Amino acid sequence: MSVPASALTNHLQRTVPDIALSTDDAATLYALIDARPDLSQARKDPTGQNSNVFFVSVPPSDDSSTRAPRTYVLKQPTNAASAQALDHESSNLGLIRAASTTFPFAVPEFLGTAGGLRVMTLLPGVNGVRALAACGSTEERMQLVHAFGAVLAALHAFRGGPRPPRVMHRVAPAVRAAIPAIGDEAYRARTQRRLDLCLAVLDRLDTDPVWTAAPFSRLRFCHGDYMLANVMFEKTAQGGGWRCSGVLDLGDAGYGDARSDLMTGIECLEFQNIS
Repeated sequence: MSVPASALTNHLQRTVPDIALSTDDAATLYALIDARPDLSQARKDPTGQNSNVFFVSVPPSDDSSTRAPRTYVLKQPTNAASAQALDHESSNLGLIRAASTTFPFAVPEFLGTAGGLRVMTLLPGVNGVRALAACGSTEERMQLVHAFGAVLAALHAFRGGPRPPRVMHRVAPAVRAAIPAIGDEAYRARTQRRLDLCLAVLDRLDTDPVWTAAPFSRLRFCHGDYMLANVMFEKTAQGGGWRCSGVLDLGDAGYGDARSDLMTGIECLEFQNIS
């Protein structure tokens, strides 16, 4: 389930006792945070479709200035659908991390669940939307776009992923149902043509050879929601460009038609006026 870039700014900084966080004591951290009434008062995503996202800083217990506070990501589901998406993400992250030693970037580590909250490691860098806004020239923007494409190529080359083939096919009915609602939002005039195209592609799934012909030669490991907001970037050591530091929001990842990731990636770039 996608977390909009705007939701990433709605964070909560809390001071809690220093804990050497591990899977075993993640529940302790959760209990400390869940007991604070102001966590439940945080502003929720108005669509009701995504999880609430919090950033929690854990400072050093000895007040040492030599060690920076550790920051973790907490995700709080808002309904049954977002809870299911978080369960998928937690499962996928463990399997992806166990199966892959070749990604040139990080994926979050799922650390534990308690009180309905999920805790994960925070990836370094800034998301691609912010990185694009920080670019000072056309050349720098295009270098970032090339890096964005290279990440997708690495994902599509991944083997040993967490779900069996045809996972995207099972997602299609939910996407089909959601598209008309998207068309009612503020950007309908701008996106209606692309939404109609998405529906046309979905309607072809049952007859498209990529799904019906063995050995599924075009199936690739897909992100499932590939957009700039879900890719983290850092400046290169030379300061002349960007490198991917991590990939987020892998709850919908699985084997599917590689064109689905291309479609969402291109749509995202077009929305940012990159063509």
